[in-house]
Amino acid sequence: MLLKMKPRYQRLSVLSVYDKCYNPARMKRWIAVISLCLVLSACAGQKRAASPTVALPSATSKLAEPLDPAQVDAFATAIQVGDMNTGMRLGLVTEQPDNLKVGSVIELFVENQSDETVWFPVDYGTQILTYSALDGSWTEVGNRVTYHAYKDVILDAKGGIFDRHKVAVWPDLSSTGKPVDIRVVVIGKIYKDGAPSDRPAGAYMDITLQP
Repeated sequence: MLLKMKPRYQRLSVLSVYDKCYNPARMKRWIAVISLCLVLSACAGQKRAASPTVALPSATSKLAEPLDPAQVDAFATAIQVGDMNTGMRLGLVTEQPDNLKVGSVIELFVENQSDETVWFPVDYGTQILTYSALDGSWTEVGNRVTYHAYKDVILDAKGGIFDRHKVAVWPDLSSTGKPVDIRVVVIGKIYKDGAPSDRPAGAYMDITLQP
């Protein structure tokens, strides 16, 4: 009697394929690889679709352009504080500096970017200046703000809880129908051993006020 038997190589082929496709360890590796590819692909798509970074509008005025030696020397004479804008930073609270007008209150923040604590008087030692190209000098403008506080201001070193404070100025100016460039200055002192030292610290910012 002749018995028909299926060729053994067919059964072995099926087992081999089963082993390759359903091996748990192998399947886990393939799933991990596929998942990683999907994640990388999604990240790449998001990166391409992301909007380009838009810088906030500059709050500085024409005074922020390279100054001529006369302006630099005149400012050094008017404000005798070295290393201005080195460890301190003065900035605008508003993100729309073009809306600032003559006669309006200007809200700013002063930020300590140094490793030392800084002391300020109640009015932050604020000064508002305008530059005259005719006589090559800076002239102080009145400040209509009256500052009230029960104690002086202490700015923590960079990274501290209170390393930034708000301060406002109100330039005493009348509109002439033209933009006015001003420079706002704050001046304090390095705070050591519970008291202000003799070392000054300050910052300034140039702002254009619209008529």
